[in-house]
Amino acid sequence: MKFRLAGIRFYVSFPAISLICLSLFISDDKLCLLPVCLLASVIHEAGHLIFICRYKGKPESICIKTGEVAINCNLCFATYKEDLIITIAGICVNIIVSSVCFLLYQIIPSAFVFNVAMCNLVVGLFNLLPIKTFDGGQLTELLLTRRFCTSTVEKLVNIITITTVIPIAFAGAYILLTSKFNYSMLLLAIYWLLLIINKEMR
Repeated sequence: MKFRLAGIRFYVSFPAISLICLSLFISDDKLCLLPVCLLASVIHEAGHLIFICRYKGKPESICIKTGEVAINCNLCFATYKEDLIITIAGICVNIIVSSVCFLLYQIIPSAFVFNVAMCNLVVGLFNLLPIKTFDGGQLTELLLTRRFCTSTVEKLVNIITITTVIPIAFAGAYILLTSKFNYSMLLLAIYWLLLIINKEMR
């Protein structure tokens, strides 16, 4: 799906639309974390977008896929410090929102407020993982560029990504074998690997 909003072209993939629609139909109060996680993801990307607009200008387009949001902006070159701020902005916003919601939960013990706090915390911490498609991977790449050439950085980031994802995949397989039904971590690790492979083949 394609549309334009505030002068920015948006491209939304069919799987992403399906996930959003699915989240809207989940009605069980104890299980409806998917819409809250999507909200936390929107908050995360808004953090990036605010500083992209500040340092690079309005993005030309935003491509929304399942597990990935690509903000394309070639209007101006950002310095190393500005790139660093843009990279960690999403995580920082998630942590701030999570902290505020945890404080609010002490005053208003609402399940929704607690879920918003937890989902923002999880989204923020997950993005800290040094995986290539995550903010943690981009942060690792930025830090390594200060010491190594581009080709060496690419190899190091790939190695770090694989050595991070594989233990998670084994942990997911172990949890699946012991619990007999909890396969979410294993599927998440497989999804990360496929996402990385797909990105490398472009």
